Amino acid sequence: MHLFVNSVDNRKATEVYTGAMQSWKIFAVLYTLGTAGYAIGAKLTGEKISPLLAVIIMTSSALAVSLCLLFFYRLYDGHLTYTRYGIGAALFAGASIAIADLAIFFMYSRGAQLSVAGILTEVVAIAIVAFVGIIFLKEPLSITKAVGFLFSAIGIILLFEG
Repeated sequence: MHLFVNSVDNRKATEVYTGAMQSWKIFAVLYTLGTAGYAIGAKLTGEKISPLLAVIIMTSSALAVSLCLLFFYRLYDGHLTYTRYGIGAALFAGASIAIADLAIFFMYSRGAQLSVAGILTEVVAIAIVAFVGIIFLKEPLSITKAVGFLFSAIGIILLFEG
């Protein structure tokens, strides 16, 4: 029984996830709840412990949860597919989240308000993600999305002024 199933053909890996893409909304809800918990937990840590120690504790707990999920996934004979591109993208995401983790703990240890800094950083991150999706990944831009971006920009300006 192999831990990984090598999927050299990107098309094959895409086919595996095509059906799962129909149920992406549940994962969007889980991501939203996780992100909210992440920001609240980071704020509550505040000046209670060193930001670097907080990052190490948080990363260790995330690894423990991930390993438990991997164990249960493998227990039910789940196969893990991967490509070189996918591994590189995951490494990029991991390095990015490490920077974000360190920054958020320092941000809140320096007195940032959760109601302003948390929202501001998320809205700016969303704008960057949307820009990359539309410009580089060629995702469609509708009028509704454009209006949403406009409101987000107005929100950022209002948060900076407040």
